[in-house]
Amino acid sequence: MNAIVEDTAAALASPTAETAPCRLCGATMHAVFRKVLLERHDVRFYQCTHCCSLQTEQPHWLSEAYVPRNERFDTGQVTRSLVNAAFVAALLKAADIGRARVVDYGCGSGLCVRSLRDAGVDAWGYDRYSEPRLALAYQTPDFRGFDVLNMCEVMEHFDEPRQALDEIFASDPLLVVVQTGLMDSPDPDWGYLAPDHGQHIFFMAPTTVNWVSGHYGRFVLSLMGFQVYVAKRLALRLLDPATGQLRAELAPLFQSCIADLWQAMFARPYLHASNDLQALRQSHAG
Repeated sequence: MNAIVEDTAAALASPTAETAPCRLCGATMHAVFRKVLLERHDVRFYQCTHCCSLQTEQPHWLSEAYVPRNERFDTGQVTRSLVNAAFVAALLKAADIGRARVVDYGCGSGLCVRSLRDAGVDAWGYDRYSEPRLALAYQTPDFRGFDVLNMCEVMEHFDEPRQALDEIFASDPLLVVVQTGLMDSPDPDWGYLAPDHGQHIFFMAPTTVNWVSGHYGRFVLSLMGFQVYVAKRLALRLLDPATGQLRAELAPLFQSCIADLWQAMFARPYLHASNDLQALRQSHAG
């Protein structure tokens, strides 16, 4: 048994291995191309023969990838966070799940959390690697117990995707919201590989999306660049049983989601922020 473990570890670590076990489904991956990351690491990329995900070799450069100055490459984080918040707010209305609790998994700065809270959503942030400076009072050490688990630009950072997804779906949220770049076919020039910062190491294809939904017993809704994994007990509220797509009567909620978020945040500016501040002061005084 130890020999098998050692052989697997060696295959994952070796930049010259032509095959490796998939870190999502366990099938065999084949090397498809090489790419230089962080201007100095010659990295082999593999595609799985079963789930079709694209993965780097075992990432040994992550301590370099996550130095603070690499955040300069994330020029889209403000727009992305606001669009994400607008989508989640619309999804809550469409699903009609009342006073839902939302956790933003991998929340980074906390901008999405604060935006949702400013729109009246009970949102919290979870991040193993950073402090959400815009939502410090609403950081949770545990993502379990939430109705909605949001992952915007997170999946591609998973070095052990099967382990991470097992934990996420074991928490049994009603909805798991994912935004990540989807790969049509392996392409060494695909911009989403992001070789300048080296943080993107796991890439989904449409087949991968379907594998995840099937393996974890979820329906999947693809909408506005998001994949929403829907618990079976909630599916009929969102999905047309004839097409498997979003129910037609719910489409207007997403067509106007940006404007609706803006309205919720600024119709009465600082209302929810002030309520949060008052509650925090009361809690601190107690």
